[in-house]
Amino acid sequence: MRKLLLFLFISLGLVGGDFAYSKDGKYGYIDKNGNVVIKPQFEYAESFHEGLAKINKDGKYGFIDKAGKIVIEPQFDWAENFYEGLAEVRKNGKSGYINKNGKLAIKPKFNSVHMFSEGVASARETQDLKEGIGESGYIDKNGEWVIKPQFLFAGSFDEGLASVAKNFMEFGFIDKTGKWVIEPQFRETRWFSEGLAAVQDGKWGYIDKTGKWVIKPKFEEALWFFEGLAAVNTGEKWGYVGKVSGIRRFFSSYGMVIGAQFDHVGFFREGLAPVEKGGKWFCIDKTGKKVIDLESEEPFGFSEGLAAIKIDGKWGYIDKTGKFVIEPQFEEAHGFSEGLAVIRIEE
Repeated sequence: MRKLLLFLFISLGLVGGDFAYSKDGKYGYIDKNGNVVIKPQFEYAESFHEGLAKINKDGKYGFIDKAGKIVIEPQFDWAENFYEGLAEVRKNGKSGYINKNGKLAIKPKFNSVHMFSEGVASARETQDLKEGIGESGYIDKNGEWVIKPQFLFAGSFDEGLASVAKNFMEFGFIDKTGKWVIEPQFRETRWFSEGLAAVQDGKWGYIDKTGKWVIKPKFEEALWFFEGLAAVNTGEKWGYVGKVSGIRRFFSSYGMVIGAQFDHVGFFREGLAPVEKGGKWFCIDKTGKKVIDLESEEPFGFSEGLAAIKIDGKWGYIDKTGKFVIEPQFEEAHGFSEGLAVIRIEE
């Protein structure tokens, strides 16, 4: 998944996405004891993926290992994290891919590309400069077209299907042969997660992989399923719908599990989700119960058992009991990934 990436931060604002440049300090990494293991030295840094992390130094992007050693020299105008062994890089206005040795696996020749998912990646070789658009298709890890360019929009493959569109108003889903599995008919779609996809047909609802409605379109907004629950907006407030199993599903299919009452919400991760009411963020469990009394000034979510939380202008980390395991001291802090977390301190 191109992880979020889209909303993953429109109304959720979850900590842990792409970070902005810092004018007030440098980025480094800490371990779960709060020890600085890679000293702050980068203008920009992201979480570790597949053993490497993207960093920016002197205006160029490269990659470091967990010892903080630069293993791929900063040389790219842009780079994305590694997915399935390859990372998108951009030079002189064109995108391609490198492997973990820093060697070009696919030469930069595309106008735009996305990360690899399920063995393929969407790519666009040309673009109409006047219209600002072009046709997208899918390439394999040799850079060869496996689904020829023909789509205005081409999303990542997830659970065997990808959302694509040939015009701005009709989205559907294809399989890896390029065959339509769900004909283009929706104004907007999300990718499949946990067997369902949120789609817009006037209102938002959910379909299964046959295109059948399992939750009728009745929401102003609907997001992805995580850990059995999905965030939905009924008008002015957010809540969660959930899956119903067994005999209950025969009668009610899916329905609201946590009523719409929050101003903003995040995904469920490790059994908890961040929600916001009245400008303060806190955590709820899958019954909607507030489980941590601390209220954060910014959105936060758990990863690897800890959550970055902002109190009185500083970031620290708490466990699932709400106890601080790393006291607030950072200008910026992000979720743990592969045992390390990005933090920023003032120079």
